[in-house]
Amino acid sequence: MAVARWLKTVDFPATRVPADIARPIVVRGLVVTFWESVQEREGYATVGELADLLRRLHWLEEPKSLGLPYFEPMAKLSASPNGLHAVSEEDRSPSRR
Repeated sequence: MAVARWLKTVDFPATRVPADIARPIVVRGLVVTFWESVQEREGYATVGELADLLRRLHWLEEPKSLGLPYFEPMAKLSASPNGLHAVSEEDRSPSRR
């Protein structure tokens, strides 16, 4: 919810948390959040529009107050073939990639 509120402050077109909702609520042991769309109608982005949004999102510098952990999405990619026991050693070698 904090990230959604921050994205609103930088006018990024992402789903919003209603202003009157302070935090998630718990109902029968389940965490529940409420969201508002930033669009007036339902629609889907083209691949180009999505790419532009992702580029804009990744160029944003998040405030340190969010305390977001560093995330390297490709970090496990180079190690992942080693865990594929059904794949031959030859196919797992870096020279084949």
